[in-house]
Order: sequence, then structure tokens, then C-alpha cells
Amino acid sequence: MLTSRTCGASRSSFAATSRTARSCSGPEDLEHETRGRWYVRQLRGTANIRGSCLFHVLTGNLSHQIEQHLFPDLPARRYRHIAPEVQAIRRRYGLPYNSRRFARQFGSVALRIVHMSLPDSLRPSRRRSLRPGRRSRRAPR
Repeated sequence: MLTSRTCGASRSSFAATSRTARSCSGPEDLEHETRGRWYVRQLRGTANIRGSCLFHVLTGNLSHQIEQHLFPDLPARRYRHIAPEVQAIRRRYGLPYNSRRFARQFGSVALRIVHMSLPDSLRPSRRRSLRPGRRSRRAPR
């Protein structure tokens, strides 16, 4: 019983670290979505978790969330084989490919949850929330 609860908790935290909620602002964005926009949303809204081959096997290849979202009918064991092709296409079109170690992904999810749980009046703006010495991803105006 303890083992099943531990596995369930670890699966939940693992799944939470592989998803980010930056892809769309609401249902109205999805009404007239083209197939190309759908693929872009999948790239922006999911994240891979880096690890060894053993790590990927132990997670059932859930660490390849981007590939799983782009190709849901593909067997999980094939995700690592198509990842370089997905990255090449992403590079060609200048799209994001979020892939970090588990601890880093988990930390970013925890910070996002804390940030989103604050009332609007207490949320720091994006510019102020950057650590000193880090540049914003946005181009200067």
C-alpha cells in the first residue's frame, strides 16, 4: 500500500514538471486554431525532462512529453529516436524546446504555483522577478 502511494505521488510530481501553462490564454484562442498553431502550442505547453537512458526507461518514457504530445499514437519507446528531428525542426523555425533536469523542472513548477497563488497585487512583475544579471527573453523595444 505504501509503495502504491509513493508511486502515485512520484508520478503526479513527474507529470506536473513536464507541463507548463504558457501556450494559450483561454478557450477563445483555440476556436480557430490551425494545425500548425496546434503543433506550436504543444511545443510551448510541454517540457521534457533530461536524464539517462535508464531514467527514461524507469519513467516509461514520460520524460519525452514534447514528443508524446506531438505524436500521441507513436509507441513510447520511439520518442528518444525522434527527439533530435523535433529539435532540428524547432531550431529551423525558432521555436522553444524546454528540456531540463528533473530537479530544475520541479523547481520551476513549484515557483510558478507559488507565483500563481498570490493575489495580483502581490505578484511581482516579470521584469522585477528576473534575477540580477539575467536578461529578459523579449527583444528590447
